[in-house]
Amino acid sequence: MAIILWLGVLVVFLAHFPGDTNAAPEDDCICLEEVTCDYCGVTAIRGLGDGSCQLYIAEIEGKIWLHHGGKKADIPFLDLTGCDYYSLSLLSFAFHPQFAKKGIIYALISFQKRKWDRTANVSLVQLTVCGKNQDQIDPKTMKTLITMEGPATRYPRHGGEASVVKM
Repeated sequence: MAIILWLGVLVVFLAHFPGDTNAAPEDDCICLEEVTCDYCGVTAIRGLGDGSCQLYIAEIEGKIWLHHGGKKADIPFLDLTGCDYYSLSLLSFAFHPQFAKKGIIYALISFQKRKWDRTANVSLVQLTVCGKNQDQIDPKTMKTLITMEGPATRYPRHGGEASVVKM
């Protein structure tokens, strides 16, 4: 078993545990293997769970990057930095259970519409891939599912987690 962790929101590690088939036979402890340090402000890391070993890494400023084969993709999987908000933070994201078929992800974002707004919003949004290109999400497909209002702070980055659970 291996677990992905990130420390200090800058370096992503893969943790191998005793008995893990990927760990060296003499390892009888938890071992950390650095995966990357090419990201800034990591808020979430996901895999598709399809055995592809692709990591999707979210940065607080509004981008999700595909990380595969030890490399960061040239263009982001999702880029919300061009959205019409004064301040936007990407807090978390989750893949639709049938992502390969439907091309849908859910994202939890925090934003202020204008600089002097006294409220900040946290929204759960749905986004869809660009046509048949499963490697890029079209930000223009953003559909708000629910929004909660809260007090504005200097940095409206209220916490949260987006997960899809099959029940």
